[in-house]
Amino acid sequence: MTQPAQASPPVRGKPRRPSGLGIGPALTLTIISVAICVGATVAVLRGDYSTLLEEVLAAAALISFGFAVYGILRMVLALIETASDRRRKTREITERRKAERENPPE
Repeated sequence: MTQPAQASPPVRGKPRRPSGLGIGPALTLTIISVAICVGATVAVLRGDYSTLLEEVLAAAALISFGFAVYGILRMVLALIETASDRRRKTREITERRKAERENPPE
């Protein structure tokens, strides 16, 4: 009969992969979207353009507003993820130090 394979030490979890946008790209997306939204809104309110162009500007303002909200949400989620990663790393270091104190190397 074959011998059973030895159990490997338990894995603490899968390596984390970055999710979504980081803080920098989300901030850039938000700033650009807000600028487009404000510019298009001002152009529509002035009313110096044809009806078709005003409709296009209004659509651009609406779409850029949606992207601005998306960018703000991604920034908030990136901040939360950064804080939770920091806490997790701090907890791992604390646990490692406790284990070293309990089992000092000989």
